[in-house]
Amino acid sequence: HGVQLHLLARATAVWGALLVTALGDGVLREVVLRVLLRVPERVAHQLSAICAFVAFTWVVWASWSWLRPTTVRACCAVGGYWLVLTLLVETAIGLLGGLSLLKLLATYDMAWPLVLGWLGLLPLVMLLTQP
Repeated sequence: HGVQLHLLARATAVWGALLVTALGDGVLREVVLRVLLRVPERVAHQLSAICAFVAFTWVVWASWSWLRPTTVRACCAVGGYWLVLTLLVETAIGLLGGLSLLKLLATYDMAWPLVLGWLGLLPLVMLLTQP
């Protein structure tokens, strides 16, 4: 069980890097795209989703040799863990920021659920594509 706790600790650390990446993506969307470039909200969210997709992939790829889940089961557990943490934090931030649950759900256009799905699948994809 020490190996499992070790993996959980590493998965949590990588998720922390993913959280910082997501926060940076949000700042980029709201400040650069929405305010400075005046990109419409829907388009800004779609561009932000593409950036998050690429950035999350890079973070996981860069940390993969350190994270080291070695089985399909471990990868599914890590991906599910990241997905649950992300949804909990996003929901908490939205609700604490004054959004109703309905308004929060309305911000999930087609692009963001795809990014969340990708985040959940990334560990498995990495395992299956590594030489």
